[in-house]
This record gives sequence, structure tokens and C-alpha cells, in this order.
Amino acid sequence: MNAATAPVDGHTTIVLWLAFLTVSIAALVVVVAFALTDRIKPRAFAGFLAMWSGVQLLACVVQRATIPASIQAAVVALALWFWWKGGGGDDTKRRLRSLRRRFHGVRRTAAVTP
Repeated sequence: MNAATAPVDGHTTIVLWLAFLTVSIAALVVVVAFALTDRIKPRAFAGFLAMWSGVQLLACVVQRATIPASIQAAVVALALWFWWKGGGGDDTKRRLRSLRRRFHGVRRTAAVTP
């Protein structure tokens, strides 16, 4: 039996779940407080929501809870999509162009054998 399929004992599962839950609830409270006081923009809120949901997704995976994990995966995907889009418009091409500018091709000649 390998580590991926080994059963996790109940104590370890509860401790990990409580750790993930504590961290994620604390992060959610801070982000919601910042959003209500207009300290962060909606795009940043979507990014933090994606991170929070990612922690919850990790907790669901550790517990091997498949249905909540699939729901959290959908929430992560939706929050990342909102974060990527940045509140509307088609900025995907602009972001990809800015990434493309960083890479420069180098022309190399083939080795010549005598």
C-alpha cells in the first residue's frame, strides 16, 4: 500500500481539517472586511476568494470528500476566471502579449561537421 492509498487515521484528518478551516476562515474574514471598507478592488477580492477556496479544496481532498471537492473546484475556477478577466473586457490577449514580450528567440546555426 503506497502513501496515496494509505488510510488516514481520524485524528490526523481532524487536525488537518481544523488547521485548514482556521486559516481559511481567518483569511475570508480579513478579505471580506477589506472588501466592505473598499480597501481592495473586486479583482483582488476574486483572487483572494480563489486562494480561500483553494485551501478549502485542499481540505476536501485530504478528507477524500469528493462532492464538496468538486464544488470547491468549480468555485476556484470561477473565482480565477473573474480574477483573470479583471472585471470585464477581453484583457486576455493583452496579458498574453505582455508575457510574450519577455521571451526572445535566439537563432542558432547547426553544427558543422568536417
